[in-house]
Amino acid sequence: MADKEEKSQFPKEFENCPGWNHTTNKPCGSTRRFAEEVGREKREKGKGIPVLLSAEIIFQGPLDLFPTVAQGLMDICVDCGTVYAKALETRKGVNEPLKPPSEPFLGKRRN
Repeated sequence: MADKEEKSQFPKEFENCPGWNHTTNKPCGSTRRFAEEVGREKREKGKGIPVLLSAEIIFQGPLDLFPTVAQGLMDICVDCGTVYAKALETRKGVNEPLKPPSEPFLGKRRN
């Protein structure tokens, strides 16, 4: 069974906050995100786009020609303040910035 190729679990997106709401003493589950809401307000006023909060880890062994890059697009829950990953992705090769998972988050990207 060592010949079987491992199926990647990435890319992966998360829609709900995994945090704990201490007011209700229940899982939060909110879909309201700080950067999304601020970004929406700024776009409506024509004042640009927010900076993404992201995390990146680069794995490169001594014999690897190209590194494996693991990236996470983060946001903050408006209701409970938990910082959590909205999207996770891995790729082999050149280190490129993570692209937003959906258009409503940032609108159209400028090149």
